[in-house]
Amino acid sequence: MYSPYTLPPFFHFIFATLEPLSTLSGFLYPYLSPERFLNEQVPTIPLIQHTGISDNVRGSVLQLANCYLLLCMCSLAVLRTTSEKTVVRNFLIALLLGDIGHLYFTWSALGTELFFDPTRWNALTGGNVGATLFLLLTRTLYLIGWGFTPQSPINSAKKKA
Repeated sequence: MYSPYTLPPFFHFIFATLEPLSTLSGFLYPYLSPERFLNEQVPTIPLIQHTGISDNVRGSVLQLANCYLLLCMCSLAVLRTTSEKTVVRNFLIALLLGDIGHLYFTWSALGTELFFDPTRWNALTGGNVGATLFLLLTRTLYLIGWGFTPQSPINSAKKKA
């Protein structure tokens, strides 16, 4: 359910609809195809030719899939049920910090040259870099109050404080 008190329509669509769908796909891909998911983490490394991955690696990939599912459920639970601005704001700050970590660790694995060359990315890298950067910027816009009218709840709360 949409709560206009906490999220304007644009941000509601991004954070309470699009992002949970994205994290659900982030769960499904490694869950349904852990070998392929693992092989596509760095697009310039040739695909592993053997038919499987170790149980340790499979377990790690499936645990990562579970984290994406958890993130999907948390986003839905928080952003579709609360009308508390502070809860929404703190949740989005936590996700923004997660975005920064996600981008840093992706850069760490890809290296600077590949990280900044979208022509060499595969779909997974596009999500890891492009989609995460989009979400980080959108969260930043929300947190600085962009798109709010003077009568909107976030601005009136700032004036009262």
